[in-house]
Amino acid sequence: LLLVQLRRFRLLNEQYGYAIGDWVLMAQLQRLQQLVGKRGLVSRLSGDHYAIVFSRLDSVGVIEELAAQVVQKLSQPLFYDGKEIMALPVVGFCDYPERAGTATELLENADLAVNWCIREAQVSSRRFDPELAQQYATRIVELKDGKIRSDSDAFYVDEETADVPEHKNMGK
Repeated sequence: LLLVQLRRFRLLNEQYGYAIGDWVLMAQLQRLQQLVGKRGLVSRLSGDHYAIVFSRLDSVGVIEELAAQVVQKLSQPLFYDGKEIMALPVVGFCDYPERAGTATELLENADLAVNWCIREAQVSSRRFDPELAQQYATRIVELKDGKIRSDSDAFYVDEETADVPEHKNMGK
């Protein structure tokens, strides 16, 4: 399974408008369909998220090559009404049964790899590995001071030191 997401798509929508944003989404979907052909199934999951499913591939090298091809193909500029539009992709992928035992794990693991790519600006594609899952499982953001820390229990809240949220009416 390969998951594809477009970097900073929200900004593209804000800059050019939703009509052009929708056109970009369909243009990128068509590019993916041309690239994959009958070898697999391409689907737009939601927003700027796509999935590419293959029933069987010979090796991890084939998956890595396909991920590189997706990045190369979708990184080419699009042209709409004389405007050059860039919608750069990131690709996260996971293979069954080596790195996931169920369809749910396959999707979750590929999504973790996509999120890692989004966070690391210089990385366009990544294969899921268990170490990546461990990194995500132990990281939390402490909103109070904005620092990232590791914890053995990411959902623990010290109720004695936590501030009670202040609710304000922001309207007139």
